[in-house]
Amino acid sequence: MANVSHDTRPSALGLNSKIEIFLKIVFWVVPFIFAAGIWYSNSTATTAAVQKNEKKIQTLDREVSDHVMTVSHPVTKSKLGTIESDIHEIKLEQRAMRVEQNRSTSNLSAICQATGASCR
Repeated sequence: MANVSHDTRPSALGLNSKIEIFLKIVFWVVPFIFAAGIWYSNSTATTAAVQKNEKKIQTLDREVSDHVMTVSHPVTKSKLGTIESDIHEIKLEQRAMRVEQNRSTSNLSAICQATGASCR
């Protein structure tokens, strides 16, 4: 029979060498497991955030396209109608004022001629 010796001497930690190897493997593997978990968590959270932002962008795109397709806002359209009618009224009033000014000028001219006054 071959003389097989198993190393059962205590190591520097006072443990047998097989347990020490197992602990070294665990200490080296655990950080990688945590890193993989952190990476997975981060990637799923990022994916969810990207999907949420894509939905927001699609909604905003739809709203912008609807806005662009409308001729004008109803409020703006009514305001423009009010402004146009106000402008029309102002023009009518200006015409009436010009007619009144022409009549006043003619009357003043007639008074000046009748009295012989020098009017300027």
